[in-house]
Amino acid sequence: MVATAVVPDEVDKIRDVLQKWSDLDKVDIILTLGGTVFSRRDVMAEATKAPIETGTFGLVLVMLQESLKIINMPGNPNTVAECMEALMPACKHALRQIKRG
Repeated sequence: MVATAVVPDEVDKIRDVLQKWSDLDKVDIILTLGGTVFSRRDVMAEATKAPIETGTFGLVLVMLQESLKIINMPGNPNTVAECMEALMPACKHALRQIKRG
């Protein structure tokens, strides 16, 4: 299943979508965009804490390493594509591990 959603910068609304995808739709992996935490409205990090059972800190580090080359990574579609290219090998590995578990 592939799903996308544009959600307002509100913790409850973001958390509701993530819970639905995780608990009801049973998606294997969820990637979020728009959480640089540079402004008061950037609540993605806070909203994703509640539904997370297992952190993916390795993936976060890969994205951080790639984004250090680029300023304001989440705001530019081209930058998101570059980060996704860097993340794909790790995401494939994560999905294999999830499917086995």
